[in-house]
Amino acid sequence: MIKIGIQFKIVLLVLGVVILSVSAISWIAFDYNQRIIEQRYRESLEAVAELKSRKIETFFQAFAVNIQFGTQLKAVREKILQDSPLVKDAFIRQITNASSADSVRASNDSLLLAVDTLSLITNEQVAQIKEVVLNENEDLESLFSKLLTNYNLNNIYLTDAEGTLLFVEGKNREKAIIGQSFSNLDKDGNTIAVGRDSVYFSNVFFEGEKAYLFASAPVRDKNKPEDVLGVLIYDIDLRYIYEAALDTTGLGKTGELQLTKDFGNTGLRLNPGRKENWVDFSQKRTLKLGQRQGQHLMASAKGEEGEGMVQDLNGNTVLAIWKNVPVVDWGLSVQIQAEELATPMRELLFLLFFYGFIVVLVSLVFALLFSQLLTRPLLRLREFVNLLSRGTLPTKLTQGGRDEIGEMSRQLNELVDNLRRTAHFANQIGQGNFEAEFQPASARDILGLSLLSMRDSIRQSAERDDERGWIVTGLAEIGDIPTFYHHHRGAWRPGL
Repeated sequence: MIKIGIQFKIVLLVLGVVILSVSAISWIAFDYNQRIIEQRYRESLEAVAELKSRKIETFFQAFAVNIQFGTQLKAVREKILQDSPLVKDAFIRQITNASSADSVRASNDSLLLAVDTLSLITNEQVAQIKEVVLNENEDLESLFSKLLTNYNLNNIYLTDAEGTLLFVEGKNREKAIIGQSFSNLDKDGNTIAVGRDSVYFSNVFFEGEKAYLFASAPVRDKNKPEDVLGVLIYDIDLRYIYEAALDTTGLGKTGELQLTKDFGNTGLRLNPGRKENWVDFSQKRTLKLGQRQGQHLMASAKGEEGEGMVQDLNGNTVLAIWKNVPVVDWGLSVQIQAEELATPMRELLFLLFFYGFIVVLVSLVFALLFSQLLTRPLLRLREFVNLLSRGTLPTKLTQGGRDEIGEMSRQLNELVDNLRRTAHFANQIGQGNFEAEFQPASARDILGLSLLSMRDSIRQSAERDDERGWIVTGLAEIGDIPTFYHHHRGAWRPGL
């Protein structure tokens, strides 16, 4: 059986307690910091998602307000009334029946549609959009040129109610498309149909690495709002949206934003990922309902909101927050790879292991010192007891402190003193000194009391032996008298 010393046991016990304590504290610290770090990333993603969502909503709200006021421009109505055969009669009625007050108000319908699209639309900003350009004679071309400049539009189209192009301002102006149907340009197919009833934002279209969409709104008869004269269409450059989507401020090293659009059982990604080129993006644009990878993208496209650990399109685990942008019915997802979340945790884990190892190492040194400090007097006690077990009465132990070991040393010294007195008393008895003084250590000192009893017994036995010897000697001497007389009776004379 392996012999394990008390020093080893003490060191093992101290190390066990220290390692258990360090492990428990490290686990608690690791778990707490893991939740704190994850919560911090969640809050950061939520803030980014909210900010990006507000920017996108503000961008399109500004265009919604803008195009609605654009449909009320005098020059827009006049252009439709003059050039569209469908509404010439309505134009004649409007000229005939218009009151002077209406004419004055109509002349001031030319709007300076310049508003900061980076802020949320407020009543004050709507009032800015309504600010009137006091030039009563400003023509349609001048108005649309201002819109193109202020809003970075690609083109502005004006059609009649059937979608026939009446006016174009912008990059496509030089093309001979006046009089053609807007459907030749409309990849969405609903820009005119829905735009005749309300403000409509089409799907996103791509030309190379550029993206755009159409915003359309009905131009109504001023006297009969239920009659639609035509449709005003903005060809909106989405460069600002893409710049906002590709801005990774607050998203760490792997975070990114994804915009999506729902198409029933499928969805479309509207922007490439952070490190994704346009070729890969064009090949991975389509999302399928029920797919495991990127399911949060499809969920956001369908108007769902949520957060959690999911898989991205590449199969990597990401922490994602997804929501819907109602004004254009887009999905918005902000995500960051779980690997990046794990990086500070690995650093924390390394620090915990490092400092834990230092604590254990220091504890080992202290355990060795403490065990030596504790076992040194114990080893002296062991040697002392070993001498006693072999019958040797060693010199007194040096008394230590007032702890248990010091108390044991004093008790052993008293034991040795008692044994010395007992041995001396026994030696005196052996020499026949029955009068030697001896005081037992206590009333329960079995050895001392036994020696006293033995002394008394030996003394009594010696006294009896002396008496017996005296009697025997006396009898022997008396028995020798007749023999002596008989032997010497003839020779005996008085006085001899």
